Amino acid sequence: MLQEDEALIDGYLDSLSLTGESPRCYRDHMRLFANLMEPRGGLAAASPGDVAEWLEGSAPATHNSRLSILRSFYRWLSVESCLPLNPISTMRNRRAVPVRERRPLSRSEAERAASSAPDERDELVCRLVLCCGLKPAEVTGLSVRDVSETVPTQVLCGPVGRWGRRRLVELDEATGGLARRAAERRAACGAGPLEPLVASRSNNNRGGRVTTRTVGDIVRGALAAIGTAPGDVSARGAGGRRQG
Repeated sequence: MLQEDEALIDGYLDSLSLTGESPRCYRDHMRLFANLMEPRGGLAAASPGDVAEWLEGSAPATHNSRLSILRSFYRWLSVESCLPLNPISTMRNRRAVPVRERRPLSRSEAERAASSAPDERDELVCRLVLCCGLKPAEVTGLSVRDVSETVPTQVLCGPVGRWGRRRLVELDEATGGLARRAAERRAACGAGPLEPLVASRSNNNRGGRVTTRTVGDIVRGALAAIGTAPGDVSARGAGGRRQG
């Protein structure tokens, strides 16, 4: 990379109010482009063809991120110096690859997938996600006390995300029975009301909360047993009454 390009990148970054990892990210992308432009006269000599060559083959998100950085850089450079050609002026963002539409998971498919689980703990996880519409993070957050003793059984799910709120979800009869038995077993093993309903079995976290990754693996395995995958179907939504 040319020394004058390193100076340009420094000046450009100094003009921005970036925090966290952003300065490093911007610098890394600019240096990559500057390396391409070194034998071609440097950053100030870039043409639309040079930019297109650098962006060729990148995923839409990477393409748009890099183009945004270059657009900002050349806008700054056009103000700081006499730039004969702005190579970004005709460049456009790429559209993201359309998300494949997932078909709704039928009730019978959810039942079959849950029934394929090797034990009651995994079956409960599958039923909570596939039959009752709980998010994996809601499953990991369930404590023993969150299972009601009423029939039909209800679970009080904790908030998910920064703006999430607690919600009360009514379970079907089979899932409710599994949830009540799980709470009873955990209590019989000495688990307190605030301890996890679905316990981890890993050696370094035995008895602690399962991770969302574990929940995903359990559900993925159950769906594979009936010949489908999470990317092909959407879980049933349970709704639930929101709690303050």
